[in-house]
Amino acid sequence: MLPCYTFQFQYGSIKRKSAYRQMYTYLNGKDILLEEIDFKFVEGFVKFLNKGQTNFKYLSSTLKPNSQSLYFSKFRTIIKEAYRHKLINEDPCVFVKLPKVEEAERTYLTLEELNAVVDTPCPIENIKTCFLFSCLTGLRRSDIMNLTWDQ
Repeated sequence: MLPCYTFQFQYGSIKRKSAYRQMYTYLNGKDILLEEIDFKFVEGFVKFLNKGQTNFKYLSSTLKPNSQSLYFSKFRTIIKEAYRHKLINEDPCVFVKLPKVEEAERTYLTLEELNAVVDTPCPIENIKTCFLFSCLTGLRRSDIMNLTWDQ
């Protein structure tokens, strides 16, 4: 028999926090034991995500397929860790298919728009510099913030 572990998400980023909120809503705010997470539970969570209802006050639209896939992927990662550490006997996510991911349409600034940003005054010059650096390199804000001089 497995020890009794409570399934709780640990989050440290906005994306993880959003995934946590989806699971919290699915569970109606209740805790669940790891041993209670089976194929039926996982399928239920996927169906919940497929309904596409957001639980955020500021969003009135439904969940996009990419968000559904992201939330399930975060959940699946936690389950795989529990399986790898032998906290559960089997991985119930093995036979569950991820929601289909749609290719996101990306919008880029034109050269004229970038020049307009260069010419626009900004009270905090570092913000403008970081934004332009991001535009020219393709690096995310978080990657820029983690850069060191030796890189």
